[in-house]
Amino acid sequence: MIYTINDKTQIIMGVNEGPYRTKIIEKNSTQYCRYSPLEIINHNCTVFGSSLAGRAETVTQILNSRTRLPIPIYLKCGIFMFPTTSMRNHDCMWISYYQVLGYRKHCNRTLIFLKGNTNIFVNISLQQFDTQIKRTSQVIAYFHGLICL
Repeated sequence: MIYTINDKTQIIMGVNEGPYRTKIIEKNSTQYCRYSPLEIINHNCTVFGSSLAGRAETVTQILNSRTRLPIPIYLKCGIFMFPTTSMRNHDCMWISYYQVLGYRKHCNRTLIFLKGNTNIFVNISLQQFDTQIKRTSQVIAYFHGLICL
């Protein structure tokens, strides 16, 4: 069965562990799934109103960019995920915006502090991570404006 992203979902990342292609970190648990991270993201976009391609096209228009696009998964519940690298990269991690409490530089990586006392290292610079947070904020503000008109 394919994983349903929810308000406890923190990180979705690719793995090669037996039959599993994805590791999902939730607020107080970890799960594994046979589907790839992109298949999970696309499935959830579709279930909640649009395909990944449709969401990406909308975000491309909002940000005037085609790279490392944050994706609104479920607008009604405010679930927005952003990638750490190109979404086609196997090392890409998808991070849930509202699960991030803070972040700081650690060598050439970024240490992310998540709800539920979870910390995880991401192999991108602090500046790249900060940019992804800001881009996701911009997308959230855009959709908030549409809802509140």
